[in-house]
Parts: sequence; C-alpha cells; structure tokens
Amino acid sequence: MKIKIVAFIFLLIMGGSMALAEELPGDSIYQIDSKWVDQDGKEFELKDLRGKPTILSMVYLTCKYICPAVISEVQALESELSKKVKNSFQIVLVSFDPERDTPMSMKKYATEERKLDLSRWRLVTNKNESKIRELAVATNFKYMKDENGEFTHSYMILLLDQNGVVQSRLDGANLDHKPMIQKLKELSKK
Repeated sequence: MKIKIVAFIFLLIMGGSMALAEELPGDSIYQIDSKWVDQDGKEFELKDLRGKPTILSMVYLTCKYICPAVISEVQALESELSKKVKNSFQIVLVSFDPERDTPMSMKKYATEERKLDLSRWRLVTNKNESKIRELAVATNFKYMKDENGEFTHSYMILLLDQNGVVQSRLDGANLDHKPMIQKLKELSKK
C-alpha cells in the first residue's frame, strides 16, 4: 500500500511540474528552449529561473564602455533596495560572447573584478549562437560583432516577473530607474 501511495504522489508531482512548464505565458522569455551554462559550469534552462523576479541584461565581459555601465547601473538599482527585497529577486547577466566568456572567465570577472554576490547574481552564456540571438530578439536587444572581434550593442536592463515576462525596462544610460525599483518592490510582495 505504501508503494502505491508513493507512486501516486510521484505521479502527481511529475504531472504538476509538467503542468507548470506548460503554464508559462506566451510572452515569457522562459519559453526559449535551450541549455545555458553559468559561471560555475552548471547547465540549466531559462525556465529554471522561474519563481523569482529577475533583473536580466545582455553583456560581454571584455567590453570597455557600455557593459560596465550596465552592470554598475544594476548595482546602483540593487543598492537602493532593502535586504528583504534584494533577497526576493535574482540578477542574470547573459553574455553574447561565449568564445571569451567561458564559465571560468565569468566566475573570475564576477568575483575578482566586480565583487558580485553569486548567491543572487548569475552570469550565463550559450555556445549556440542561434539561442543567444533568439533571446536577443525576444528581448529587443541588438548586437553585432565588428571586424576587430568587438561588439556594437544596445543598452538594456529588463525586469522580468516570476514567469519571465518583461515588466519594466531601461534602454539607455542615465534614465530614471525609480519606476523599475517600484515595480520590483511590487513583485517582491507576490
């Protein structure tokens, strides 16, 4: 009898998790089906980010201009929040330069150069260029590699809800980020 109950619970759990995956909204970026790798070399899918609000930006770590400004802006956003709110969301930096931004270089950048709290920050990339492009298109982020191997790209910081749907965005430096902070506070209460 105990085995049947355990099997029944297992089926309920498995069915429930499959139902959750199917319930993602159509405009969720977590619909992008692919394997990504983080700074620890851990593979995951975007839908694994589900459950917490997420600040997401696309960067490359050898950038000298825009990307450091984007990361500093996210740190400035973070500094204006209470500890409780900070612990309610995650930050994901997606590299569009997987050749140079390997897990080891992402970890070194996060810990040594930027002193990022890796309990809340996650640096990720994908070896499949088409999946990076798919995410860029889904988030309206533009980038192009130049003849020197560097990139021209847009400035973007997104706030996603728990299901990966864009709730707020900053598309340039020195913009008022108070509306994003307010939306993040609202999402942290859900």
